[in-house]
Amino acid sequence: DAEDSDAEKIAAAYESDYATYPGFCIAKDVPVAGQQDFQLMDVQNRLFRELTGIEDPYAVSYQPEISMIRDVQINENGQYQHVETDPIIDDSIVLHPTVSYKLKTEKDGIWYCSLNNNLQKTLDEQKPLSLARLTSLVEDEERAMYNFGTDFQVQQFVQSIGYVEAGQTIEVKVGFLSETEVDYRITLYQIDEDVFKRGYEILTRNPFTVTEFADSRLTGTVHADEDSLLYLSIPYDKGWKAEVDGAPAEIQPVLDAMTGIPLKAGDHTVKLRFIPRGLIAGVIVSTGALAGYIWLIVMQNRRRKGEKVKETAHADA
Repeated sequence: DAEDSDAEKIAAAYESDYATYPGFCIAKDVPVAGQQDFQLMDVQNRLFRELTGIEDPYAVSYQPEISMIRDVQINENGQYQHVETDPIIDDSIVLHPTVSYKLKTEKDGIWYCSLNNNLQKTLDEQKPLSLARLTSLVEDEERAMYNFGTDFQVQQFVQSIGYVEAGQTIEVKVGFLSETEVDYRITLYQIDEDVFKRGYEILTRNPFTVTEFADSRLTGTVHADEDSLLYLSIPYDKGWKAEVDGAPAEIQPVLDAMTGIPLKAGDHTVKLRFIPRGLIAGVIVSTGALAGYIWLIVMQNRRRKGEKVKETAHADA
């Protein structure tokens, strides 16, 4: 915990019981291509499902109900909510046009708020970017608040609400700038700890243990119970080169995002090194240019020496 001069707690650090390894073995048939999911938390659920094989989502979605509307007209209420806001009389007042949502929880757990802004429609119709603020409260106590400002162009945003006890009420307030229109969607997610624990146990059965690490290379060991795909928490880049037990190995993208290396069953030593794309070609070109420059200087020196010899011979004559 961190404390200020009045000995009041102003921050806290917690150790996670579910720390993961930098890599682990997963099923070898995980899709290479990704998929455009509607919400960021849905992306997390899909990744969890593909890596663990567990069909149950670890982040369960809930739709809160509108509890308060201030200076906002809701024209549509479907997949997205389309709202129009009235102008604020005094722009110095921080009371933005607002829509509030509430949900009473049924069990203890960790919660998140997901905001999905229909940004493409906003840009296509040349509407002003109008989301101003997202605030999450539990039992009227503020847990999180984010000011988007006037240049909000993030299509999706996830806000951590934290631990909420059963029976408590979560309230989410969405504030807008004045005289604007916006299409958006609010969804609450609760982490299913039982499902999460099952997935964690699966992912930590065959971990990748790092034995050597540097800026551009990585070495580690791993045991695969069967033919598997080594999933690494390294963004996929063609600049990475891999060796498994001293032999060159294939590197493939996992869900269009992370790095995967196919492995046979057994114990393996995996080495990775990063060579930026174009580096070798650049070195060759640079070396060739340098060699050409040196050759040019040598030839110019020889020519000058030859001219001096001719001038000396002519003077002697």
